[in-house]
Amino acid sequence: MTSKCCSTYADALAYTAYRLRHHERSHLRFSRHKLTKLAWFGKRCKSGAEDSLVQRLLDMDNDKTTEKRSQTPKVLVCFGDGSLRDGVSYGANRKPAVCSLRRAFHRRRDRCAVADVDEYMTTRCCSRCAKRMTMPPKHKKESTPPSPKSTGDIAIGRRRRHDHRFQFCPKCGITWNRDVNAARNIALVARRLVDYRKLYPNNNNFVTKK
Repeated sequence: MTSKCCSTYADALAYTAYRLRHHERSHLRFSRHKLTKLAWFGKRCKSGAEDSLVQRLLDMDNDKTTEKRSQTPKVLVCFGDGSLRDGVSYGANRKPAVCSLRRAFHRRRDRCAVADVDEYMTTRCCSRCAKRMTMPPKHKKESTPPSPKSTGDIAIGRRRRHDHRFQFCPKCGITWNRDVNAARNIALVARRLVDYRKLYPNNNNFVTKK
């Protein structure tokens, strides 16, 4: 891909030759400096770990034949779009691990479908009864620890310094980890959107991002 400043064919050839020379110099520098070599291999290992994780999630049925893969439905992978009120979005400021994992799923679009879901109120509402949750009461913090199902098997020590990560549902009586609760709500919203598309395929009232 050439630069936008290349308006003529000669400029494009000159720019391509410059990039090739720069690429050759970078390879020579890569072979000489150990820190550059270590950073390069670290990036390659990280990318390989993400691809292996995506492959493991998509191959949970342990069926690697091409015929069976074509018959199995696609996996729906949902990410929060990071939208706030008044059209403000922090989706571009996601953590690098989330962005790289999202790109790894996009590279496997033949096996899965990646969608952005509006995550408004997914943390505050209970994923079982859809009621507004509150901070855990003091006696709930001391006597009733969160169950592994509501915390996503997250290890919790004796002293919980991050009590803001847990919220209590007065109706269900469950203390949820807010990230686990938000993930359950995002999956529920995505499933409802998919069901709505199946019932009303020609209705464009709900616009989903692809």
